[in-house]
Amino acid sequence: MNTRLSLWRPERSISFRDLNNLQRRFDRLWEDVFVPATSEAQTVVDYVPPCDLEETDSHYVVSLDVPGMSKENLHVEVSGENLIITGSRKEERITKKGEPQISERYQGKFFRSMSFPGLTEESKIEAVYKDGVLRVAIPKAPQAKKKAIEIADEKSSFWSKLLGRVEEKRAEKAA
Repeated sequence: MNTRLSLWRPERSISFRDLNNLQRRFDRLWEDVFVPATSEAQTVVDYVPPCDLEETDSHYVVSLDVPGMSKENLHVEVSGENLIITGSRKEERITKKGEPQISERYQGKFFRSMSFPGLTEESKIEAVYKDGVLRVAIPKAPQAKKKAIEIADEKSSFWSKLLGRVEEKRAEKAA
């Protein structure tokens, strides 16, 4: 008899596996809607690691939970305005026989992409992986300083020149 075990928590009426599957479905739906159509995005992903995006005065900071992965299996790149993070973790089993009774750890390939349209300095992006968290710091592009615009009188402005030409053309047509 082959029985699949389920993790039971007395304080919850829904099993952890059900919630985990629901989260995976929402993550895939989210990625399908918001990931740009690139060749990397079209590859099959096995899971989507949880991610936080924070904004400071000078940077955007992306934190991605990928515990148990090696730095060599993580890849961060910039393609146009998109930050693309990919990685993979091989399945680990103690024995080669049978199925695991409970498997909550993610394995396989993942893909995350975020768009930062024209707001970053690509050459200064930094990434660090520590304690199972990949952090990517994306510096914001220097913003143009505010500048007060002097309001000119009508005769010396661009608008008067433009409107004057329009009036001249109307007079020529009328003549």
